[in-house]
Amino acid sequence: MDDWFDTDVTSDVGDTDETTHSDPTAARALSVVNNTDSDDDWFTAAAPEPAAPTTAEIPTPRTASAPARRRGVVVAVGALAALLALAGGAAVLVAAAMPGDTQNLTIPESATPTLVPATPTPAPPWCSGLAAGEPASTSASDPGAATIAGFETAYYERRDAGLARSYVAADAHVGSIEELGAGIASVPSGTRHCVLTTRLQPGLYAVDLFTRTAVGGALEQIRQTITTVDSPTGPKGALITSISAREGK
Repeated sequence: MDDWFDTDVTSDVGDTDETTHSDPTAARALSVVNNTDSDDDWFTAAAPEPAAPTTAEIPTPRTASAPARRRGVVVAVGALAALLALAGGAAVLVAAAMPGDTQNLTIPESATPTLVPATPTPAPPWCSGLAAGEPASTSASDPGAATIAGFETAYYERRDAGLARSYVAADAHVGSIEELGAGIASVPSGTRHCVLTTRLQPGLYAVDLFTRTAVGGALEQIRQTITTVDSPTGPKGALITSISAREGK
């Protein structure tokens, strides 16, 4: 069935022998055509198509583990909180720097509270409760009670007759400076005293004077009635006008 192909080729070759010797160009062309059976078949063969990758060769996308996702969320939240804090601080600084703004900015203080030492409560006088009346002191708001306390302090503690007499009116029924000095000398040095007063009416006081010597002495109670008068010349705003003994309790 293919005899036509063989016949034509033979005749063509025979016919061209002479032409080959006479035409070098034709000879070279014929040589190229006749080399179709050589080892150069790769030139005419179609290049093989690349094989499709198998399922095993396709990389599988990596999925972040649960701890990694949690760490990412924590980092994101922390970054957001830091940005909000910086934004708040910048807003405060901008508000403080704005001219004409008279609003006072309050800066929060330390969370640690400042401890203020408590003021110790002074102990009550040692004669409190030994008799009726309130302890008398030179800082009392009542001028009469403060004057009585000043007189007793000058007499027993300061042992100063002149100072004691300064709390007494000039015409009072009380001894002179010399007489007061003699009385002070009879009191043992270091004797402690304590005064309780009861105001009976303006300028009239029931006084309970307690004394105790420094070295284990006996307690002594002296009951007195003392009158005072308000006076701007008195050291405490009043002056003693009389001191007398009082009977009873």
